[in-house]
Amino acid sequence: MNKIFLSLLALLLGVLTFNACKNKSKNQDEVPQSSVVQDYRRLDVEEFKKVLADTSIVLVDVRTPEEHAKGCIPGTDYNIDVLNENFTSKSLSLLKEGSTIAVYCRSGRRSQTAAHILLDYGFKVIELSSGFNGWTESVNTQK
Repeated sequence: MNKIFLSLLALLLGVLTFNACKNKSKNQDEVPQSSVVQDYRRLDVEEFKKVLADTSIVLVDVRTPEEHAKGCIPGTDYNIDVLNENFTSKSLSLLKEGSTIAVYCRSGRRSQTAAHILLDYGFKVIELSSGFNGWTESVNTQK
C-alpha cells in the first residue's frame, strides 16, 4: 500500500512540475506573443534608422537613467526604465494611446520586455534588435 501511495505521490509531483514549467513567464528572448503581433517589428540598426525618419514615432530608451546619461540615440523622446516598477504607469502617462513607439535598451533584451508590456496596452512597437550597443557600433563603423 505504501508503494502505491508513493508512486501516486511521485506521479502527482511530476504532473505539477510539468505544469509549472509549462506556465512559467515568457522568456525574454521570445518575440512578444501578443494578440496583435502585426503591431510589432524588430529591426536592425539600418532599418531602425529609416523608421526614425517618421517624426510621429516616439523614441523611448528603456535603460536606466544612469545608462541614458552616458549616451543615447539622438532624438530620444523619453527615458523610461523598464526594470523600474513604475514603467507601465509612467509609459501610460507619457505616451499617447495608440501611438507607435520605438524602443531600445543596451543590447536588445530589455527592449523585448518593454515591447511585451507596450503591446499589451495597445501601442504599436518597433524595437532595435541590437540595442544601443549595435547603434553605436554602426555609427562608429560609418565614420
